Amino acid sequence: MGNMLVWSRKEPGSLEECDSTWGSETEEERTAEDADLEEPCSKHDQNEDKTETPIKPKRSFYAARDLYMYRHGYPRSSKKKPMYTNLHFYMNKITLKPDGIFISEILTEWKGDYDKLEHKHTYIQWLFPLREPGLNWHAEELTAEEIKEFLSTEKATSNYLQVYEIMLDFFGIKLEDRITGKVTRAENWKERFQHLNGSRHNYLRITRILKSLGEFKYEKFQFNLVHLLLREVLVERTLANMAHSALEYFVFTIKKRSDRRRLLRFAQRHYRPPENFIWGPPAKPVIKAPSSPSKRQTSQQERASSHTAPGAGEGPAGEAHADTAVAMATAPTVEGPSKPPAGHADSETTGKGEGIVSKDGDRSTEGEAEEKEEVEKKEEKEKKEKEQKEEKEKKEKEEEEEKK
Repeated sequence: MGNMLVWSRKEPGSLEECDSTWGSETEEERTAEDADLEEPCSKHDQNEDKTETPIKPKRSFYAARDLYMYRHGYPRSSKKKPMYTNLHFYMNKITLKPDGIFISEILTEWKGDYDKLEHKHTYIQWLFPLREPGLNWHAEELTAEEIKEFLSTEKATSNYLQVYEIMLDFFGIKLEDRITGKVTRAENWKERFQHLNGSRHNYLRITRILKSLGEFKYEKFQFNLVHLLLREVLVERTLANMAHSALEYFVFTIKKRSDRRRLLRFAQRHYRPPENFIWGPPAKPVIKAPSSPSKRQTSQQERASSHTAPGAGEGPAGEAHADTAVAMATAPTVEGPSKPPAGHADSETTGKGEGIVSKDGDRSTEGEAEEKEEVEKKEEKEKKEKEQKEEKEKKEKEEEEEKK
């Protein structure tokens, strides 16, 4: 059957661990990434379909884990000497099993034979090989060494793209550019889309095709195909039944996080009802800013400090009363008769000067407040600089990971 896969002992245990799509997004990236995917809303977006189901979809952990393993190159897969079976098939040296068909026959006779492409189920594993087992036990899984050899063989890659075009035609899609992977509707798209919308087993084939494109480094082809399908699903509504497969599987075959974000933001703009879209960025916790004295409090303090109460300027008792007025002005308002703060009542009651604050003391208190405010500003500035530094380091690390 080929090289069986042995997963790492520590597999992702949650959806969050399987999906790092939104882990490093910044506003600048968002604006730049979405520039070429912006488009006006369709008539469907403007007039929401009243027949749409309000049932909110759910994400599948098993799907997320499977695609995580794929995107990370099947961690710790067993090392087996490559047999180059897939390469030999694409070089027309061997037939696919169990049907005994050469690649040359498929390239010359299968295009447009929709009945054969629909009802045969043993060819897809040979045409779009992966580093994982499929339903055809006769098909050999890819190896990293075979992928390198395949990509360096012009005949194999040329035949692979021809096979891709045959399958696109089967779905009602045309490959416009073999360099960029740009795709568009085929001439018979209405008929083929109608068939595709009602044949959900073909969504499994599309997932496999997208994975295989990624294995052979056709990332642009992946992106363009998924974007077209999302547009047909959400904007044109020609493939409405494909919505969950497109968002839960197709998008997550793409390894580059920034490309996944672009596609998911495009989908989110057109998804109806919008509150049921579950593939967007996680909600961020609300962090309250440190409270600062209000303008009203500040003005009260200023008025209180400059207010000349009865007895003010007439010796120590007057100075104590003025200080009490400042404290009362800044204290919370309560019902009933006012009560002087502790430390000032004795001086006012006894007149002995205990707890009396001098003018120099007042100035010292104001100086301490200013100093405290300066310290808080400095701490806030240092905190922002630290956050900016951490964000920059996180972004650089993310860019390095995406390059890998």
